[in-house]
Amino acid sequence: MNTQKLSQQLAQIIEQHHLLKHPFYQAWMRGDLTVGDLQDYALQYWPHVAAFPQFVALIYGQAPSEAAASGLLRNLQEEVGSATQSSHPELWKDFAEGLGVARDEFDRTEFRTASKDLKSQFTKSCLASFAKGLGTLYAYESQVPAIADQKVAGLEKFYDLKDEKTLSFFKVHSTADQFHSAEVAGWIDQLSDGEAAEAKAACEDSAKALWKFLDDVYAGTAASKMNSGMNSTCAAPAEMILN
Repeated sequence: MNTQKLSQQLAQIIEQHHLLKHPFYQAWMRGDLTVGDLQDYALQYWPHVAAFPQFVALIYGQAPSEAAASGLLRNLQEEVGSATQSSHPELWKDFAEGLGVARDEFDRTEFRTASKDLKSQFTKSCLASFAKGLGTLYAYESQVPAIADQKVAGLEKFYDLKDEKTLSFFKVHSTADQFHSAEVAGWIDQLSDGEAAEAKAACEDSAKALWKFLDDVYAGTAASKMNSGMNSTCAAPAEMILN
């Protein structure tokens, strides 16, 4: 019998696909990505960022308790912003603008399959049930604080991007998602056994979708091509010996 809390079981699933282990973020933390690579990432990630308030709203609409509804509403209100605080999608555009991407370029971008698939996976899970929505939300928000901190460090050190406007998206999420993911973990631990299976499946599917999205953006980078070339070079002696 598994005596772990359900949120701990989900954390183990997420750890297997933790995005800080992905070669794209590893390259980011080493400064191996070009500004063009970062621009492509910012544009291709846009459908996910733009739709995230909708993901939260879908889960909020299925909340079974007043406490969960109240917490998700706070999360949603932060996502959509206010008169004194920009929405999170607008903060993402500020980040892209700091990289040299014009704000109207988002309207002209052709989004690739991986970008569309990521949005589709999150939408499907958040529509399906409260349990699946929580699993999906946790797969994302529990990773964000650590990732955001590393992104800021890399942008400041290697790309000389230090202004508050460019970094605000990551700095906001570095703190906000610590609170939100802890709330989500509490609701996850209250799910029934049947709901637990749904949450775990959605968590794994969503974590994999995030990983596959990074596979796509990494494939077009110079860092990826360099690693492929090095692997081929390293493999050559073994092939020669076999021949």
